Amino acid sequence: MSKISLINDPRNEYHKLYTVDKLNNMVGGVPIRYVNLPSSELKKYTAISIDNNVPVWFGCDASKMGYGPDGIYNDAMFK
Repeated sequence: MSKISLINDPRNEYHKLYTVDKLNNMVGGVPIRYVNLPSSELKKYTAISIDNNVPVWFGCDASKMGYGPDGIYNDAMFK
């Protein structure tokens, strides 16, 4: 089964292929590429994967809403 990484980055144009400079960690490895999609499409494809018992990995940048030393996450903590 082939896999593809999908992202939602509203700063960049949707339905295009992107990569992150210096993200690869293996000499001669395959570059990591992402397809940038609107959130509604990410939701659609996530549901399809889950409905077909295919695991979904999720990551997000929420570091501004957490305090790592205490393991606290609160989106209103630093307002």
